[in-house]
Amino acid sequence: GTNAGYHLSVVGHSRGGGYATVLGYYLASDMYLEVASAVRVFTFASSPVGCADFQKGFKHLEEEGRLVHARFANSNDLFTSLPLRGYSEENKSKVKYHHVGLQVRLHKANEAGRRRIKQSLDVSYD
Repeated sequence: GTNAGYHLSVVGHSRGGGYATVLGYYLASDMYLEVASAVRVFTFASSPVGCADFQKGFKHLEEEGRLVHARFANSNDLFTSLPLRGYSEENKSKVKYHHVGLQVRLHKANEAGRRRIKQSLDVSYD
């Protein structure tokens, strides 16, 4: 295809990070999209955007090598944990939102300064 030599990255901050997560998922799900590598998503201070099924589908695309997501957040940023729950019209009940991708959490510098910088950063996979 004509797009086969391109790499595709989607970036967003705050609410835009949520949009970038969903857009990256849909782009990576498109079997007609021909790119040279996995769709790359980079988000900053993003809230969780999907239910458990979304999280499962996202992980599947990552395992297939079609999607990569790095999510950056400050440890004291409340927005990154909101909303906790949404409402499902289909089930007529509340559903929990889940983060996806690789989380890079930044912590406020501590009293020891640069000597303990390794403790100022956590990396985990959701």
